[in-house]
Amino acid sequence: MVSITGLGELLSGFAHFFDTASIMASILFLLILGQLLTSLLERFEVALTPWRQTA
Repeated sequence: MVSITGLGELLSGFAHFFDTASIMASILFLLILGQLLTSLLERFEVALTPWRQTA
């Protein structure tokens, strides 16, 4: 499955119609997704590199 439009076009469409709530919801979703992926990758790093000790 391939998307025709990207996130930038979606946000641009929201901005075109002054749909501030949708813009903020999209940004909040991206922030949460970024935090979850960062946390997940940090856990993988700790599990896969036990010889590295982080402070």
